[in-house]
Amino acid sequence: HRLDDDFPPGSYPGDNLSELKRGVHDMAEIPFRVDDRLIEVAGKFIPDRPQRVEGIRVDRRVEKVYFLQGARWGAYGEQGDSVGHWIPDGTPIGYYEVNYADAETVSIPIVYGVDVRDWWSIWDDSKPTERGKVVWTGINPHLRTRSEAQHTEKPLRLYMNAWENTHPKSLVTSINLVSLNQTATPFCVAITVEEVARPA
Repeated sequence: HRLDDDFPPGSYPGDNLSELKRGVHDMAEIPFRVDDRLIEVAGKFIPDRPQRVEGIRVDRRVEKVYFLQGARWGAYGEQGDSVGHWIPDGTPIGYYEVNYADAETVSIPIVYGVDVRDWWSIWDDSKPTERGKVVWTGINPHLRTRSEAQHTEKPLRLYMNAWENTHPKSLVTSINLVSLNQTATPFCVAITVEEVARPA
């Protein structure tokens, strides 16, 4: 999905990440390269997105992997309301698969309220997460027009999550992003890997 394009289903013109700067930027002291596109998988409100995106190439031996990510939906309303945009903390919404050259695969969960929350912070007053860290805040043309967003200058948020590789001696070939088809839908903007240090 292009950062300049409005997110589906297209109900809100200007609801995009067009104001996220491209290029390499340090976020919480981790460099991320932001390109023109992000990866978003399917969910309750966007069933036409892919269920899984495979083959994000790595081909390195890594100590850690850092994900710059977010989620759409999850914070508006309350449990049992008719809109159905709310989900409870602790709900798994997707996961990454780390694929190794020796054919082993490790899963990294994406859990709502733990790793990410709704990328619109206006519904939960920027409630914190247990594991993920907010490393970018901003705004877009749509939220500039919403009265609910007027109490905060930067109502959008992206999270960073760090994962320590349990098999640093094995070559990581690729990473997949997989949806669990929940109300909240995960998306990934960038991935940074910290390579295993080579002997001097």
